[in-house]
Amino acid sequence: MAKVKKETVLVGMSGGIDSTVAAYLLKKQGYDVIGIALSFIPAPGEEKLSRRLGPDGKISSERGPFLGVHLVEDLDRVKRLCRQIDIPFYAVNAQKVYQDRVTDFVVAARLGGLHFTPKLHSTTLIVDLLMEKAKLLKADKVATGHYAKVIHHHVNDVFNVLSSNDLENDQSFDLSALKQNQLKDLLLPLSEMRQTEVQKICEMSKFEVRESVDPQYKLMHDPRLAVFVEERVPKKMIKPGNMFQFTEDLVLGEHIGIHHYYLGQLRPTFKNTAPVDKDLMVGSIRMNNGHINLIPSQSVSIQHLVIKNINFDPSLDVSKPLEVLFKISSTDKPSPAVAYILNNGLAFIELKSEHDCIIYPGDYLACYNKSGASAKMLFSGEVKKSGKLEQDMLRFLPKTKDELENEKENPRNVDIYAFKF
Repeated sequence: MAKVKKETVLVGMSGGIDSTVAAYLLKKQGYDVIGIALSFIPAPGEEKLSRRLGPDGKISSERGPFLGVHLVEDLDRVKRLCRQIDIPFYAVNAQKVYQDRVTDFVVAARLGGLHFTPKLHSTTLIVDLLMEKAKLLKADKVATGHYAKVIHHHVNDVFNVLSSNDLENDQSFDLSALKQNQLKDLLLPLSEMRQTEVQKICEMSKFEVRESVDPQYKLMHDPRLAVFVEERVPKKMIKPGNMFQFTEDLVLGEHIGIHHYYLGQLRPTFKNTAPVDKDLMVGSIRMNNGHINLIPSQSVSIQHLVIKNINFDPSLDVSKPLEVLFKISSTDKPSPAVAYILNNGLAFIELKSEHDCIIYPGDYLACYNKSGASAKMLFSGEVKKSGKLEQDMLRFLPKTKDELENEKENPRNVDIYAFKF
């Protein structure tokens, strides 16, 4: 009888507990496993991506805004772990492609007054790189340590992402941008496990892994990002300007540079003055003139969304409205909505209730068929517009005093058919 060839799996390893245990389990299951570390650390002399400058102007040992979020900071640690598991080790420097697909978009979003989801886009990039290297190393599959499931429906040959059994650590959202060709060759060894079980395996095996990253960490809100932006764009792109109380059309003072602010930021500081009223937050940032509009934090009502760059289940019937539960991050609580997939490549989302947090252009949204474990991902995409449907527009910012007065004098009826996507 001919010997059955074992499948070879290329595992993306960061030196953390999840990817290490994922490689260990695959090895125990009889696969030929190869460990690979994808390094996004810049070349020597450009370490400011991962470290920050100290008060003396020298590179500090303190973690910078990117380090520990998406970067492998210790290749030697990964190498030691691979040796302990008894698998081959490879390392790839992918700093340039990471810059093109993640860091440049982070900078552009901060300057342009948009949101961005670095972790999701990093995950998509990681899977792309694993598949590329798998071909070179003649591996059959790739694997990561995500807490999520990928299910193959043989009848229609469709692959779906499902939420994990461990809902507190579910990472299905981070995989929501993956296409069918990526999902078909992706293994998730931790799909049926809980993080407590993974931790026990790590302790029993005496793996020396790096500390875990806080899942609540938001890179786009990190104040250290301002220094990172300064180092990467011409000074003329960092506009000075004023802060306005938008609803009153009132100049409040001069700000310290648009790169220090982000949408939804509470109590932003002026230049040479005290912080603004605690109830005001950043509502919009205008890169062209440097204006920052502040609005009352309770004044925004998000009832409708327009989604672009949609990635959906090919077997999904998009001819009728879809009852969905959506999330805008892996730690977000699912919210009910009705989704309409349009024939122009967009989707229109009508929220059934107020979301826990404000949803901004640039946020990424993933829609599921239910809540709880094994919830199926129906579609995902980037928020193009958000707000409340009024007359012929989707309005995000509250009305100004002049608009409210004009509305009293010239009332208009709402016509949803006049809305322009």
